[in-house]
Amino acid sequence: MRAATWGIWTWVAVTVVPVFLVLLCCVGCFGAGILGSADTEGTAGGESTPVAGGRTPSPGASSAPSRDATPSASAKPAEKKPEPKLPGIGDKARDGKFEFVVKSVECGRTTVGSGFLEEKAQGQFCLVSLRVENIGKEPRSFSDSSQKAYAADGSEYSSDSGAGLVANQDGFVIYEEINPGNKINAVVVFDVPKKVKLTKVKLHDSFWSGGVTVELK
Repeated sequence: MRAATWGIWTWVAVTVVPVFLVLLCCVGCFGAGILGSADTEGTAGGESTPVAGGRTPSPGASSAPSRDATPSASAKPAEKKPEPKLPGIGDKARDGKFEFVVKSVECGRTTVGSGFLEEKAQGQFCLVSLRVENIGKEPRSFSDSSQKAYAADGSEYSSDSGAGLVANQDGFVIYEEINPGNKINAVVVFDVPKKVKLTKVKLHDSFWSGGVTVELK
């Protein structure tokens, strides 16, 4: 009897137990496969991938620039204001307490004066004839050395006081005091290169004043 019982348990241990273990392993593998497939389907089911910073782009958001930033086609550029017209020959022009009138301009002369008082130009003499009036209430001195002339390229020329001394009949216009209400006629002489054409003069009531520009047209 014992031998029969022992034989039965031996057969169970050798045959049934291994088969049970194999079945158990198969069931485990099959279940793991099902779970893995479910996880994969869940990921592919449309969940959005996180972006940097943990934010998900909003659906329908556009990266195109806003139309509001485009300038209006109807906008017009600001119009430039015309520059004020400069006084010319025969016009009154004021600086400080002097009122000037350029009466004429004569260029191309190689000498002024004559004899012992003759002055020769390095290039050519340009004689600018002026009327100068003191419109203030105190005496004021006019000096030819305070006056400047300019060419078209912007070159600046100072007056020639030696030539101005003989070009003026009284000889004192290079530095002459004018009382209030009085006026004088003066010739300011500029020695400039022969090919230069003067286009403007800047007239001053003193060496430190701002000056007024007159076109020589």
